[in-house]
Amino acid sequence: MTEAAGDPAPEPPAEQPALSEQFLLRLDMAAAMLPPANPDRALKKAVQAIHSYPTNGLQTVTTRKLLNALVVHAQDVFAKMSAEDRAAVKAVRGTPVFRIPTKRLLVLMGSESSNNYERIYSALDAVFSWDIRWNLMSDSPGGSEVIEEVTSRFISQYSKGMGDRVGMVSYEFPYDVLTLLMEPHPYAILSLRTVNQLGSSYAIALYESCARYLGTANRVTAVLPVEEWINIIAGVGKYSGKYKDFNKFALKPAMKWLETVDSCPFTVEPRIVYGPRKRVVGLQFKMHLKQQQSIGVEMPPTWDPRTIDVLKKVYLMAEKDIVLMSRMASEAEVQEAISRDGVMIARKNKAGETVSNRAAYLKGILRNLQLGKPKDLEPEDEAAELASKSVQDAMTRAAKMTERFAQFRKDRLREELLDLPTEALDDLRVEFRQAKGGEGLVGQWLRAGWTKPHPGLMAMFISWVMSNKADIVERMLVKPEEKDLAVWMMLNSGQE
Repeated sequence: MTEAAGDPAPEPPAEQPALSEQFLLRLDMAAAMLPPANPDRALKKAVQAIHSYPTNGLQTVTTRKLLNALVVHAQDVFAKMSAEDRAAVKAVRGTPVFRIPTKRLLVLMGSESSNNYERIYSALDAVFSWDIRWNLMSDSPGGSEVIEEVTSRFISQYSKGMGDRVGMVSYEFPYDVLTLLMEPHPYAILSLRTVNQLGSSYAIALYESCARYLGTANRVTAVLPVEEWINIIAGVGKYSGKYKDFNKFALKPAMKWLETVDSCPFTVEPRIVYGPRKRVVGLQFKMHLKQQQSIGVEMPPTWDPRTIDVLKKVYLMAEKDIVLMSRMASEAEVQEAISRDGVMIARKNKAGETVSNRAAYLKGILRNLQLGKPKDLEPEDEAAELASKSVQDAMTRAAKMTERFAQFRKDRLREELLDLPTEALDDLRVEFRQAKGGEGLVGQWLRAGWTKPHPGLMAMFISWVMSNKADIVERMLVKPEEKDLAVWMMLNSGQE
């Protein structure tokens, strides 16, 4: 990674293995020892990566699948490295160069029969040029919320092989992105099979954004402003806050994909947060499990039969519930949850307490484990999500902050407009008269003149400029807090 100007990188000790030829050789050996690529496997993906999006480009089906394939490969190689090599990477903030055959990338992307390497290279070109906005999320009693925003590259370099290395791709993550992806927390368990079967970039984004919450008690996502959902699902600059268009052309088709792809175990229902005048200001999504015939009873083939036997006999779980659990968690996590459950049940028995539903109790322990909560913390009971005060409070806060942000932008636009040269401002007023002069009281207010304009006239004028003169608004509102709701919320988070 490039060091900041005036802050030269310290010279690393010569013997640091993360920078040595021997280290690179061991890394290549680890990659060579990987089993055949499995496009149906699970991916442990950091929530920050799921909520990230390029600020200077648009995701496609190919780029989304490619990014997941790169993460899967790097995680697999990282897991093969010795503990000493992993520690060396952290010690020097090293950025290992991962090498993968292009054919393996295509397999992980669900395109095993394809030899279209140029598609991969074009997608890599796009990804390399992007500035990625990472929304760092925090789970709180009021729901998940953005607590920090970071912008960086996703990959800091890549190359395609030449000569005897034709058909190879080398890539490297910036160090902070590397640690985020290799040791994700919090994270979601995604199915590569599902991602690869979704033929829509919007559908992949919606699936990944919702899958994290499938294992929670209420199966509802965080409430986010509409603008943020548009950025995550459709891309920056798409639909410009126009919920009606976003819903028609992006959201509904994406929901249809989740409904029709059998390997996706849920459908989603949007929950709308309304602001003033019934304007849609926020969204969350509720997941509904599909009927068993849609899920298909496919017991996890890599799990130890003894684990499945314990879930059936001790926890009385039906096969469909075990299948669903396998799509939300790894076997190691389930085994750790079973271990914790044994300790906690023994503690309850000693205190004279009982657990009526062992399966539900185990699922609660598994949720705590995936969220990184203390191992002896009692799991929370399931509750009606929208009826809960915390969710209602979160939705109210989201609507209030979105409304305040809109008013802040209007106030700033008014200040900038009044500083325009008289001739330019008069031209805008003439256009406004032509467009709105025949509506209700506007004509009467216009006849009274602009010397001391009626407050309603100024409000109408500012709203008209905001809606119809995007180029002017873009030129006048240039600060990050004037353009981006999330930035403004960060700066005003203590002023509710």
